[in-house]
Amino acid sequence: MRLFIFTIIILFPLNSYACSCGESTDIKDQFKRAYSVVLAEVTGSKLVKTSYNGHDVEYIVADIDIIKTFKKSKKPVTQVIDLVPDTGNCSIVLVSGMEYIFFVDNGIEDESQEIGNDKRLGANNYVGRCTGSHLVNIYHKSFKEEEMLLNQMAN
Repeated sequence: MRLFIFTIIILFPLNSYACSCGESTDIKDQFKRAYSVVLAEVTGSKLVKTSYNGHDVEYIVADIDIIKTFKKSKKPVTQVIDLVPDTGNCSIVLVSGMEYIFFVDNGIEDESQEIGNDKRLGANNYVGRCTGSHLVNIYHKSFKEEEMLLNQMAN
């Protein structure tokens, strides 16, 4: 009986929640794809509820203070958006007072909705995990290595 239950569990998992990114996770590819790459601190955030293509959508809009710019964008980045953290949705969990490396994706422009102070929805200043964005501890030794690599790509 135990073998039967074990076999069922292995063959038919109840839930399979995982963040899956279709793009390359190589930092050089992420840097190349990004609209902007910055080290920034989240200074505040708010929940925005809206609808998109007939579906209810929730985003977190975060105000940021840029500490260092590795790749400059045409338009200054003062806010970023991410999905509300949920199982398997690749959110990086934007928290006030924390520092992040943001690989900002600005690929989709839909002017029918409003997000934060901007008039676009979609990937406007999107910073989810699949972009390469992540929380950092600037005092950790691995940050110095990443910062050196980003500085090399910036030049």
